[in-house]
Amino acid sequence: MKYVIATLLGVLLGAAGAAAVLYYNPLTRVRELPPKESWTLNYDFPGGSTLALTHAGQLGLPLIPSDVATLWETAITDVVLNVLVLEDENGAPRALASRISVPSRETDLLLRGFLVSEHWLITVPGQGTLFVDGENNLWPFLKESLIPVKYLQQEWHGPVRYPVTIGPTVGRTAEVFGVSGAYAGLRGSAVESYDLRRFSSDFGIEALRGTLAVALEERADAVEAELAAKPATTAGRE
Repeated sequence: MKYVIATLLGVLLGAAGAAAVLYYNPLTRVRELPPKESWTLNYDFPGGSTLALTHAGQLGLPLIPSDVATLWETAITDVVLNVLVLEDENGAPRALASRISVPSRETDLLLRGFLVSEHWLITVPGQGTLFVDGENNLWPFLKESLIPVKYLQQEWHGPVRYPVTIGPTVGRTAEVFGVSGAYAGLRGSAVESYDLRRFSSDFGIEALRGTLAVALEERADAVEAELAAKPATTAGRE
């Protein structure tokens, strides 16, 4: 009998230790490292920026508009599809974006956190289209806001800012690819952050300001073409 009790105590202590590591592990904290010389695109959730939001109906998120079709097919029940108007730093509409969010296979709650793959297609009218491939860690938000407030009925302490992008690059940024127009062929990086302004146990996220900071690099072939087009200089020529 004493061996059974000892085994049970060992299991309980091990589970408690794993839970403590999971909850307080500093490795799952995201540092905000915005790209240099970046420009920002902002959106409000669930405010006027959201034109459409649909999922399988099991995530505690609203459906926008309320009569939008849900993603009921088995293959996509974990997907969240969002259509957004993105604003510039002055609050003026700058771009239209569609975003697909999918739970990442790289999720590791003990070592990395709760990861979500984010795929953006961003169209800037009159300029072109960008594709952004990112990986976000939502564990700090889940640990500090969702779980304590919604499930443990604790008071929410906010507002709070959550940098969320952790990859997929070694620099812990999202990858940006120019698709068309003035952006065709360009490459770059991006990071996303959430400014959570209101959160409640009854309604969850009531006000959130999302920011996507994007930095694009000049194409090597464009630079070479520009240099080749310049007239050659000769010694002593004025």
